[in-house]
Amino acid sequence: MKPDNPSSRSASTCLVEIRHEPAGQFTAQVLGVSELHSTAPTQEQAVDQLRALLQQRLDSGALVSIEVSQENPLMRWFGYAKDDPDFEDYLQEIRKYREEVDRLDEHGSDSGECSDTSSTPTT
Repeated sequence: MKPDNPSSRSASTCLVEIRHEPAGQFTAQVLGVSELHSTAPTQEQAVDQLRALLQQRLDSGALVSIEVSQENPLMRWFGYAKDDPDFEDYLQEIRKYREEVDRLDEHGSDSGECSDTSSTPTT
């Protein structure tokens, strides 16, 4: 995978942890990257300094932006039967079954056939 060209990069975000230090200072640290941090008298200054540090790393090539796929792995199964030669026959059988069920529903179930369901509870 080829890293993005710095000039073609768009703005991105990262999680930054802010800690209030005992000496009245604030430390901003990129979450999960302990060496990328800055400490300043205010939270805003710490974040601004961290942003500048990240930009320096990006500009020097020490950090690169890569794209990570967010595709749902289950999606690969959709459409798996599209090349199955029997799939159309399968769909036709489903259509026939649905038509028969619809026809039975229209005429009621008093055609003399026994129902395979009952409203009488069994014990």
